[in-house]
Amino acid sequence: QPELTRAEYLRLLQAARSLEKERTYLLVKVFALLGLPVGELSRLTVEQVQAGHVLVRGNGAQWYEAIPRCLEQELRAYIRRRGLLSGPVFVTRNGKAMSRTQVTAEIQSLCRDARVDEAKGNPRCLRKLYLATRTDIERSVRLLAEQAYERVLDAEQPAVKARIPEPRPAVEVQAPIQIQHIEIKMMEGRHGDSSCSDSCCPGYCI
Repeated sequence: QPELTRAEYLRLLQAARSLEKERTYLLVKVFALLGLPVGELSRLTVEQVQAGHVLVRGNGAQWYEAIPRCLEQELRAYIRRRGLLSGPVFVTRNGKAMSRTQVTAEIQSLCRDARVDEAKGNPRCLRKLYLATRTDIERSVRLLAEQAYERVLDAEQPAVKARIPEPRPAVEVQAPIQIQHIEIKMMEGRHGDSSCSDSCCPGYCI
């Protein structure tokens, strides 16, 4: 499948404007800005536009895709001019939802004036452009987040390298001095007598 560039996408829009094909202009924008599969186009209803989102299904899941403000305003103006009250936005003259063949043929009608290869003028290539653009934007956002995180870490690094004050030395506690008991011995008198000359402690001498 050939890749459609954003420059070619813009030329398709310019060609639709110059040819005054409002519905084709909006079809190109819907596929490029919402990424709708062509089979889900009928889900883009008047009610969904008024709510500002569209229910999208794909790969076994479903989710609401917000309609960009610029596209929402253009769709609302188109709905008023067409007098649509409910149901699908893009319908035939009989009021029926457009088929895949009709949608593709309408977009390819712009290719010659837009100088775009007809193989690129289809809803699938426009959807691939949407997905590629979203992927590039998300990659850039992740890179910016990583750079911001690195700046936070770099700002914190000087604080981490700052000198940490050394703890005060512990005060050494001396062991209590043990008082030696004076051994009191029974002693004999200095002169070998059994009685001490000291009258205060008879029979003992220190």
